[in-house]
Amino acid sequence: MKQLKVILATAVASLLVVSVQGRAAARGDGAYADSTARTTVSSGKPCSQILRASLKLRQSLPEIGLIQEALKNHVSVRAITPAITQRAIINFMNLVDPLHVTLTAQERETLAHMPETDLEAVQTNLFSEGDREIFLGIAKTAVNRLYLLNKKFLSEKPFRDRVLQQINNQPNAMNTSPPKDEAQIESRYLDLFAWWTKFYFYRGYTQPDAFVMAIRTVRRGIVSFMQTLNTEGMSLLIAKAYIGALDPHSMLELPIEAAMHQIRMSGQISGIGIKSFEHFNGLKIFKILSGSPAEKAGLKSGDIITHVADPRFAGKKNGSWYLLRSAQEPMDLYLNGPAGSTVTVRVQRGAQSFEKTVTREAISLAESKIKIDLSSTPQGEIARVRFDGFYYGVGHQLRQALEETLQHHKISAVILDLRDNPGGLIDEMIKVLGIFIKSGPALQLAHRDSNGQLHVEVLRISPENNPVWLGPLVVLTDSYSASASEALAGALQDYRRAIVIGSESTYGKGSAQNGIDLRGNGMLKLTTNLFFTPAGRTPQIVGISPDIVLPNDEVNADGARPRERNFSGVIEPFDLSPASGFDDALKETLIPSINSVILTLKQKAKNQLAQHPIYTSYKQNTREAVQIAADLVQLLHENH
Repeated sequence: MKQLKVILATAVASLLVVSVQGRAAARGDGAYADSTARTTVSSGKPCSQILRASLKLRQSLPEIGLIQEALKNHVSVRAITPAITQRAIINFMNLVDPLHVTLTAQERETLAHMPETDLEAVQTNLFSEGDREIFLGIAKTAVNRLYLLNKKFLSEKPFRDRVLQQINNQPNAMNTSPPKDEAQIESRYLDLFAWWTKFYFYRGYTQPDAFVMAIRTVRRGIVSFMQTLNTEGMSLLIAKAYIGALDPHSMLELPIEAAMHQIRMSGQISGIGIKSFEHFNGLKIFKILSGSPAEKAGLKSGDIITHVADPRFAGKKNGSWYLLRSAQEPMDLYLNGPAGSTVTVRVQRGAQSFEKTVTREAISLAESKIKIDLSSTPQGEIARVRFDGFYYGVGHQLRQALEETLQHHKISAVILDLRDNPGGLIDEMIKVLGIFIKSGPALQLAHRDSNGQLHVEVLRISPENNPVWLGPLVVLTDSYSASASEALAGALQDYRRAIVIGSESTYGKGSAQNGIDLRGNGMLKLTTNLFFTPAGRTPQIVGISPDIVLPNDEVNADGARPRERNFSGVIEPFDLSPASGFDDALKETLIPSINSVILTLKQKAKNQLAQHPIYTSYKQNTREAVQIAADLVQLLHENH
């Protein structure tokens, strides 16, 4: 404990960086696209006076331009209403106080239930006069309290000693309910240090080292927060709050969020090819990817990267060393960069220290995302195909994996397992559909403009498509099969190409988003369409209902995990006709006697579940899917 007190005393000065870095100058580079959108107020009618004022304001307040761009292109919202402004205020509170440390429960409650007249005044003042008073007030309250907490932490030893007392009393889960008063705000602030100390302690650090890691983590979060609340950052946060209030999926991604989203969707990153975690002395490697730049450079698991040298770092001359443990961003970001560029690292390996220059390459992150499991049945081998999202390239990867399986095994049926698959890129969904269907419309994108005019775009399977598997197919879904997963399941069901089985309905996300690059200021991800299956169905809110329902006690409760219908601002669906060419394509894919086949399979499944009533878990539903696939093979053989 004495050693820990010494480390606490010496680490306190590191928090002083907040007062310096938190006042970074704003940078405005006019990166937002032009827009001539009409801004409207609560009545939903165009207001030319507010429009003219806001068009002038957008030059000085970028959030106005971003919000107008969103209103211009959104699938349905054309007006800023009091309800949207209320959601924006709630969003803003959560952005400046995500861990519920600096705003009291009463303040949150008051701001979350404002009278409609006050909300109308907030939006009119913002869009006609550029008055950000309510947002600035929330931010200033959070900043001032954080400043006073830091000051107290730096100047009052008894206050700091309370961290040591709370470490042993801190529960494993962070308390995220809003504090009741100033005293509880202080306690929550100290809880951050205590919680992070326990987090690192349980991951193998000594308690003194764990506490230093906690100091760094809290400091990094505070610095990042302060930097966000400069002039430019306030614009982005206000825009982010409003755009996020339009519907559950529209959002303004800040630069680091946009970068991480791109990595997730591309399935690759440009770096040196290691898996690592943040360590007391830097970045500790726990895995070297095969064939990676790190492996070629001779790095090994267990090495600790303590410094990096890269001329890109702001404020550093070319080739100067950067101490990773002082980083204000996630340390691994300092190893990433354009493919072909180099980064020099200083490595600690036991008692040795040496330097290596590594040339970055594009590293695939998708090596284990596709899994094919085989099950032997009296009707032959059944392949169950799983993948965790429709990221870039998954269609090609799945095609290759299935082709290889078919070459080495005599497959009688395929199960496409879409449980817990959150969706992703529409283009990849169409490529996956093309593995099982030769041609035809794959998806319809539709929206109504501000005049109520319907616009529909039909996306089709490529004419050059060559399907891989035209045999018996079962699609397995659950309540958290979402977005592109629902589009794929719905299309295969429309064409009667597959038997869809699963819980009562899928997630219910039938909206499509487009990304607008803000040239270094992040990305505007906007809901621009609802999507519809070839037959004209949308999963929006209602989801895709399976042909055969499998009980699943893990996902049916509404309170367990939120679904589309549980969010505020959810978009209401509308009707759409079948896509042109759908009827002709249907004739080529229709399973013979499909209705009687489904009825027979339903009865078989009912009998099976009656014999095994415990079939309500993920594992048991997998077994039932294999049985249904085997029954499908047998029925099609008998009908043939």
